[in-house]
Amino acid sequence: MVKTIKKVLLFTFLLFSLGAGSSQNVKVPNEIIQGFQKGNSNLIIKYFNQNIEFVVDNKSNIYSKQQAEGILTHFFEKNKVVSFQTLHNGEKGSSLFVIGKLKTKNTNFRIHLLARELNNKIYIQQIRIDTE
Repeated sequence: MVKTIKKVLLFTFLLFSLGAGSSQNVKVPNEIIQGFQKGNSNLIIKYFNQNIEFVVDNKSNIYSKQQAEGILTHFFEKNKVVSFQTLHNGEKGSSLFVIGKLKTKNTNFRIHLLARELNNKIYIQQIRIDTE
């Protein structure tokens, strides 16, 4: 439990320390939110960076875009989505984040997503999925 709290605090700290010099008003695309609401990985995958940190229940690794696509697709196949509620959604400079609650038929998850805007395009850099 303490490890999880520390990781969430570190995630939040990194989020607000990234790109602190910029004041652009960049939003997380609705397609990403809809992807979680519908359990549709294709809506999310198109925003993946070339490498993405994927954390599932404290198991973290850096994956290529193709590997991360497989992980997310498999996750949604295994966990049929009932609903997704955005708890926090914001930006700091070119960094964007979404924290939400994903309800599936099997269990509930907390989703943390970190992305960056680069050359007017959004790139997801980290997805964290924790069982509640």
